[in-house]
Amino acid sequence: MDNFQINLVVAYSQNHAIGKDNQLLWHLADDMAFFKLQTSGKTVVMGKNTYLSLPKKFRPLPNRKNVVISRQEPIEEHENLSWYKSLEEAISALKKTEDEIYIIGGGTIYEQTLPMTDVVYATEVKVDIKGDTYFPSLNPNEWTREVLHSFPKNDKNEYDFEVVKYEKIKL
Repeated sequence: MDNFQINLVVAYSQNHAIGKDNQLLWHLADDMAFFKLQTSGKTVVMGKNTYLSLPKKFRPLPNRKNVVISRQEPIEEHENLSWYKSLEEAISALKKTEDEIYIIGGGTIYEQTLPMTDVVYATEVKVDIKGDTYFPSLNPNEWTREVLHSFPKNDKNEYDFEVVKYEKIKL
């Protein structure tokens, strides 16, 4: 596909932490709802650890084509689940059948895809929190920033947060 678009979906704290011990650092129901709405019916690409961090009842993520990157042999087989040995192999295959994909983690997959990403949907959580995995800062000279939604801390959301859309500035 000529107009192949790579989207990245990430949630990070003010200090850019995205996870610890292969787990999310917070519970934000409205962020989960945004994620579901944004990726439903689409193709999501993730590393093996991200896949394994999903609750078993949500593996593979329903109503999506799930693509897992792992140098190891596939550990599960499902109708909506594909395994690739490398990110390059996956993207090359997906370009033939998809208009867009959503990269959903983890840290290494984010780092590898960020240079070729067109749009980043970032949930920016208003907290400093210690993690063991971090998301790189986006250079404001390379990305436009648009706040899509703001959510207050409440009984469904552990912290205040914003959902922000970053689009790569085309030179």
